[in-house]
Amino acid sequence: MKASEYNIIVSLGEGRNLVFNTLTHSLVLIDDEVKDILEKSEEISLPPEAQEELVKGGIIIDDKINERKILKYNFERAKYDSETVTFTIVTTYACNLACPYCYVGKGEILTESMSKQTTDIVTRFVQNETERNRSKTMNIVLYGGEPLLNSKSCFKILNKLTPWARTHSIDLTTHIDTNGTLLTRNMIEKLSEHTIHVRIAFHGPKEVHDRIRAFKNGKGTYDMLMHALRLLTNADIPVSLCINVDKESINKMDTLLDDLETSGFSSIPIRFSFVSPVTTICRHYSKSCVEEEERVTIMYELWSRAEEKGFTTITPGYRGIFCAASARNHFIIDPLLDVYKCADLIGQREHRAGVLNERGEFEPEFNWYNILARDPLAIEGCTTCTLLPLCKGGCMNTGFIEQGIYHAAGCHDRESMILSLKKNIEKKFRESLRNEQRPSDFPHDGGMRL
Repeated sequence: MKASEYNIIVSLGEGRNLVFNTLTHSLVLIDDEVKDILEKSEEISLPPEAQEELVKGGIIIDDKINERKILKYNFERAKYDSETVTFTIVTTYACNLACPYCYVGKGEILTESMSKQTTDIVTRFVQNETERNRSKTMNIVLYGGEPLLNSKSCFKILNKLTPWARTHSIDLTTHIDTNGTLLTRNMIEKLSEHTIHVRIAFHGPKEVHDRIRAFKNGKGTYDMLMHALRLLTNADIPVSLCINVDKESINKMDTLLDDLETSGFSSIPIRFSFVSPVTTICRHYSKSCVEEEERVTIMYELWSRAEEKGFTTITPGYRGIFCAASARNHFIIDPLLDVYKCADLIGQREHRAGVLNERGEFEPEFNWYNILARDPLAIEGCTTCTLLPLCKGGCMNTGFIEQGIYHAAGCHDRESMILSLKKNIEKKFRESLRNEQRPSDFPHDGGMRL
């Protein structure tokens, strides 16, 4: 027997340690003696009961096992899984705000919207692709720009696909990513006719948000969003918040959280997201972006502060595939019927992966094959990384920005990633104690969520 190359050990002190396996997602409590044995990378022999527990979790494995082959299989299986298909539909590039980091240049550089004809083509493609794959689950994300500026296309898509999915026994999940300014009572009544999840972005407390996420005439939008949240919760429409983080908003986040809590919105799940210069259009905002080496510490501070106030925070979960761009059955379709794989690359036609023709058929281009051929096990620096089963080579766009190719590592600082993981492990362990559940009771099939 030998120790898995994907073990990460976290010391709890007093002779206790947690060992987490990034391939199997198993978490086991061990003592210092077992810790020393695992770290020596020699042939392992333990008492039968202890060895059985560690074998069950993939912490120790047979000498003949090549874990990288297992990882390769898991990744390819997830990449070409056809049970679920996801369509992000950009109904319009237009936007009514003037956010300085906007990837569409404040809705002025990219302005196109879907017409009735192109909307019909997109819905036809969605139906054909879902049927062709015999998918059981379909995810629709309405995106922009501000998607509700083209509400006709949004509701045409919903009105056509909702009954179609029901007729074909397909589990449909729909989301809309909106800046929230068009969520009037009438609009929310129309949305309530569908099973839809609304995601709204904030940028810190009112004083910061109103300066960054403002209309083109400079008027702020904070109060409108708070009113929209009230209407959405009264209508029982599921909603979550994406809170953008930059150098200015970090230290003022408590004010926003307190306002949300006082307004009765602490039950709304929140996700913190660092503003990053991911496109050539928004890269000029980089002076306000938080440095990468600081992000892990800051993120955990934000999570902790939010959770102390009673909020549920949306934290990364590790899946069979790190990024949706790497999944064959994930399509991002813009108003020009151009198809992209990565949300950060929308509108940059040099990254277009294909197009939809007038019959609603997908015509792939070289980028489609190039992106799907991305193999994390062949990326320099990734092959021997303990974190590879979790990050799968990381963000494709980050790799492209740094090295000019899709087949490059898109990770942040490795030590920061390990720190992030260790903190998640400790958090999961504390939760297990509260639930009177032993760490070794966690599922070993990848079901554990950090």
